[in-house]
Amino acid sequence: MRACALWCAALCTVLLLPDTTRAMDAVSADSLASAIVTQLGRAKGVCAVPNCGDGQLARALLQHSEMKVFAMDSDPASLQATQLLFESTGRAMPRCYVTKGDLSNIPFLDRFVDCIVVTNLTDADLAGVPYAEIERAVTGFIGDRMNIGHLALSREDLIVRLSQRGVDDETCSTVRRVLADCERARYSPTRPSSEQMEEARDLAAGLIVALDVAFTSTTRNGTER
Repeated sequence: MRACALWCAALCTVLLLPDTTRAMDAVSADSLASAIVTQLGRAKGVCAVPNCGDGQLARALLQHSEMKVFAMDSDPASLQATQLLFESTGRAMPRCYVTKGDLSNIPFLDRFVDCIVVTNLTDADLAGVPYAEIERAVTGFIGDRMNIGHLALSREDLIVRLSQRGVDDETCSTVRRVLADCERARYSPTRPSSEQMEEARDLAAGLIVALDVAFTSTTRNGTER
């Protein structure tokens, strides 16, 4: 089965859209791009499209939004076709870029891209992606706010540091639960259901809000360490 996934902003929302392929007609691309922009809830920002194929979806995203669009592919012929298609749009050229890359090699720093639109994924490809991104978003947020390298600490060490910072026990327990769930899901041989993915995403989104409140509170109260 082919699918299309959308990662939205830092909370790594995953949206499964209608099946598509690397080569689609302009009408289908326009319809899909419109749905993506609507679900994303924003018309500006930076969008990356790895596995861009013939470029029709990237072209449609340009024309249905004000986003900067980075189209990527590992196939030189696809990159050339996409470049030609972008040039034919004329007015959108200042916002479109074509570069070599794919889903395993997206050449941008974290949080540079607001959304990543990926086509041609199998169910197996999708199995652990949402949880890996949720884990990266949560640990990255904590690392940024505490000025530590989030990959340098184990899960329990991270909890200890949060507690020392003054983060409440309930929030610390939620961090432990989210990271444990992500680890289990990433190594599970079966794909999580859409309900499980939505629950994990919502839990992580609420957790980041709670962490932000906790960090702000401890800083104001002078308990930052």
